Amino acid sequence: RKVQEDVNVEVENRDTIEEYDVVLYLGIIDILQEYNVSKRVEHAVKSLKFDPLSISAVDPNLYSRRFISFLEKVFPEQD
Repeated sequence: RKVQEDVNVEVENRDTIEEYDVVLYLGIIDILQEYNVSKRVEHAVKSLKFDPLSISAVDPNLYSRRFISFLEKVFPEQD
């Protein structure tokens, strides 16, 4: 396992790189949670103290975009 700092740089010794097949288990909680009036109130109250975009009680569309963005950062596309 060797992490390259710059993926555009050629590796001098390819024998030092090890590749592994990995199985990831991902659990998503709150998938059946309804975004109803109580969640809207929770969002409003938490927004007074915290950044409105960083709290968990957000509109489902924003939540899904934020989640996909997170996954793209954690698992970048491989060329």
